[in-house]
Amino acid sequence: MKITQLETIRLGEFPNIIWVRLHTDEGLVGLGETFMGAQAVEAGHQGPYRLKLSVDDGRLVLAVADDGGAPLETVILGLGRFRRPIREYFAICDSYYQAIRKATPAEIETIDMARRGIHNDAAELLKERLETRAIVDFDTARRLFTLICVMHWG
Repeated sequence: MKITQLETIRLGEFPNIIWVRLHTDEGLVGLGETFMGAQAVEAGHQGPYRLKLSVDDGRLVLAVADDGGAPLETVILGLGRFRRPIREYFAICDSYYQAIRKATPAEIETIDMARRGIHNDAAELLKERLETRAIVDFDTARRLFTLICVMHWG
């Protein structure tokens, strides 16, 4: 089973919470809540927003809609520049999970610091790639990179 689509939902009554809806290739749909304090602002439109993420022909598609679901803009990013950070992130996460079983706390902390570094660098790259299309804060860029990784997992 693979995740084929991620959709975010932000309700006007709770602007600091983003809900995530996952769709799979087997027709399953899941709903989850992200962290408090989501601070994304798409350029040229007033929120709240719905964001639907998908991958089409090696490109990340961010379909932005208003709170009622009416399309506002579609942003398409080539994923080529993200292949290496995604690969490095999965590799360091694998090292982290292996270390949890047998490494010392200091070794685990070192691996976790490297993992955060890769994640932060990828978030900065994502912010740079989006800067002409949307204003995205660092924490939101980190969450978006996590979702991009989830879409590549499996």
